Amino acid sequence: MDERNNQFDNESAREELGADIEIKDDVYIDVSENDDNSDIDKAGMSISIHASGEESKKESVNLLKEIREWLFAIVSAIVIVVLLKGFVFDFVIVDGRSMQTTLMDKDRLVLTKLGYTPQKGDIVVLDANYKLREAYIDRQKETKGDNFSAFDEFKLRYLPWEQKKYGIAPLHYVKRVIALEGEVIDINNATSEVSVNGEIIQEPYLNNVRTYSGIETAFPYTVDEGCVFVMGDNREDSRDSRFAMPGTIPYEAVLGKATFRFWPLGVIGTVE
Repeated sequence: MDERNNQFDNESAREELGADIEIKDDVYIDVSENDDNSDIDKAGMSISIHASGEESKKESVNLLKEIREWLFAIVSAIVIVVLLKGFVFDFVIVDGRSMQTTLMDKDRLVLTKLGYTPQKGDIVVLDANYKLREAYIDRQKETKGDNFSAFDEFKLRYLPWEQKKYGIAPLHYVKRVIALEGEVIDINNATSEVSVNGEIIQEPYLNNVRTYSGIETAFPYTVDEGCVFVMGDNREDSRDSRFAMPGTIPYEAVLGKATFRFWPLGVIGTVE
């Protein structure tokens, strides 16, 4: 069998293959057949191979573009969720009995944050270790001076694994706001009545439990500036502002207001 190597120029190839087919300048066709249609067949094969390579490149580019778009969408979604969770709302689970029977253990709540300022009667979630953490950071600044960097402060303030090393990680409580800064709160152990600024407050949310002042806080008590006084609705089993820890709660330590209970389904609805 004779082998021939023929190179078609663009014009002759167009005549043989049709005007609608574009021939690239770098397409060369090797012919090793003797039949009359061998040139056209081989040209067709070469053109198909060339076109297939171009399509593969386009598919690869499109795939990379699609991957980048998906990654961007995923990262954007994560950032949005973090921002919403950090500044707008959050979901919390009640752990313990200190708010019975208003809230029960394992209740699921929606916590609103954006623009919230604590008001009397509100049920809030707070960080009971806030003052402890701030005091520790202040001591580190005082003792270490210039050796205590801004990054050191950032780690102690925001990184849970660093906070746990020193026992200052956030400790979340759910309580009710009873009095605001500057107000005077008093507790009558004989009658179990609570008064704010000399006026007895009505507490229909209490379920036949008594309110005692305890021994760690002297009453009447004036609420510290920039703080709120909180108590649990289950007054006989609640660690709250009547105790030195957590004491009164700085506004900055109030994470938000419990506004809606979405679990269990039988009691779904707003939190009063």
